[in-house]
Amino acid sequence: VLVSVSGLPALSTLTGLNLQITGTNANQFSAELPNLSLAELLSNLLSGNQTVNVKYTPTVANQNHTAQLKITATVLGISTPLTATVQLSGRGFPKLLPDNIFPANNSTGVAISSDIYVEYNQLVNIVDPQGITINGQPAARVEIFDRYFLKIYNTASGSNLLERNTQYTINIAAGAVTGTRNNPSEEDLSFTFKTAANITYTVNPPIGSTINLPVDSEAWTVTITFSENVQLPENPFEVVDEGNNYYAYVSKGSTPNTVVVNFLAVNVYSNYPSTTMIIPAEKILDMAGNPLSAPIILSY
Repeated sequence: VLVSVSGLPALSTLTGLNLQITGTNANQFSAELPNLSLAELLSNLLSGNQTVNVKYTPTVANQNHTAQLKITATVLGISTPLTATVQLSGRGFPKLLPDNIFPANNSTGVAISSDIYVEYNQLVNIVDPQGITINGQPAARVEIFDRYFLKIYNTASGSNLLERNTQYTINIAAGAVTGTRNNPSEEDLSFTFKTAANITYTVNPPIGSTINLPVDSEAWTVTITFSENVQLPENPFEVVDEGNNYYAYVSKGSTPNTVVVNFLAVNVYSNYPSTTMIIPAEKILDMAGNPLSAPIILSY
C-alpha cells in the first residue's frame, strides 16, 4: 500500500502515523511500517510516498477474506486525526497436504516389492530430495508420477526391494516438496509400515478340488496368485508328479504376481484318478531373489 500526502501541507507537522486492520477477517492480515524515525517517515511522505507492507496469511483455504487497513495521522494543531481506509481482500489457497499414503500408516504384511508413494491434494514438485528418507537415510530415488504422486524408492532402478519382516519409516521433511503455487509443505510427514515375513498365495482351482475333464482329455490349468510379485529363474520349467502320471509346465502368468501350471497326462487314455505335484521352493523367487519358504504341493 502506498501512502501519499500530496496536497496536504499540514502533514509537515506530522506527529504520528498509525496502522490498524479492522473487519471480520482482520486476523488474516497484518501490516507494518518500516522501522524509521518520525523525521525519516515524514521526509518520505513529503518527497513522494511511503510503502506500507501488508501481509496476507490465510489460515482457512478456499474462502474469501476481507478487511480494512485504517491509516491514522496525528498532526500538530489539528485536534481530529486524519484517517484513510484501504480495502483488503484475498482468497486462501489450500495447504499442501497428502490425500493418500501407500502403504498405509502402520500397515503390516507389505510386499517387499511394494510401491511407496504419497498422493497430494495439488500438483507437487520435489525441491529437496535429501529431505525424503527411508529409515533415516535419503531415498535412493524419488520422482513425480502423474503430477500429483511422489514415488519413493530404496533402489536407484525405480523399483523397491525391501527386506522381509522389517519395519520401515518414511519421512518427508517440511519444505522438501512444494505445491501448485510453489507453496512448500509446512510440516514433516511420516508414516510407518512393516513388510511380510513370508510370501502367501492362493490357488485356483483350490488344492484338493475335483477337476471335471472332457472325455479323452487329461489337461487343465492351475493359477497361483502370490501376495507379491515373483520371478522364475527358469521360465518355463517342468515338474512331474509322484506317480509319473502327470507332468506340468510352470510359467509366469499374465500379471507379475501370478504363476500358471499347465497339467498334462503322460498317457491321455490312462484315466489317472488323482495327482500330487510338488513345485520346489527354489523354483519361485521373490523380487529380491529369495526362494519360497516351502514347496508348493498341488493335489487334485
